[in-house]
Amino acid sequence: MKWTKPLGIVLGIATLITSPEIFGQGNRTASREEKQALRDFHRKEAQKAKKAYKKSSDGARSIAKLPYEAVLLTSIHYLNAAYPKDLSIDIEDGCQFTVRPSDMDACTKWRRGALLRISPCNSWFSSYEWYVTNIETAESAKAKLTRGPFENSPYNKHIQKIDCDACLVALDNGMVFQIYDSFLEREELKKWQTPDIVMIVDNNGWFSWGYKHILINIARDQYVRAVRIN
Repeated sequence: MKWTKPLGIVLGIATLITSPEIFGQGNRTASREEKQALRDFHRKEAQKAKKAYKKSSDGARSIAKLPYEAVLLTSIHYLNAAYPKDLSIDIEDGCQFTVRPSDMDACTKWRRGALLRISPCNSWFSSYEWYVTNIETAESAKAKLTRGPFENSPYNKHIQKIDCDACLVALDNGMVFQIYDSFLEREELKKWQTPDIVMIVDNNGWFSWGYKHILINIARDQYVRAVRIN
């Protein structure tokens, strides 16, 4: 899915606070106290993960030093394996990226468990959609997403609820995202379903407009720009 200049306007965060479709349980609307408790819980988990990440100051920030929530509740990924003969790498959930041949040598030197960030490749005329960046070495490789995650991976994030009118997506790990309100992304969102698996990556695109993340729908092999609002 290619991006275009947005045609609509971004809806306010207040939509989330008043949306029973997002916070409701079954047909019951969550109370104000339950909503606040949910926000407090996920805020504490995110702070815990961030604090643990900062404490890893030895230069080689191993995933073993990070709580499980650091990968579940952020856009951080980690290297599971590199396959030079296949020109590919695997990340924690089993997703496979085919790497540009000239970048594969650097990837083979990355240690297993190295922390990674994935972001769009904006190079002109490039057939590779993504940059995979090693946080520890600051090296990047151009890559294509060629295989989705394992079905039973504990790192999978499933769509729990979708509000197309408000451009909101809630995941089963408690994360809620505001989707960029453009015509293309609204039309794409209408095709998403529960419980599709999504991958969270970073957005450093030219028209990010403060939407720091991208949600990739694995089943559809399409993505939308998003920002986490809880």
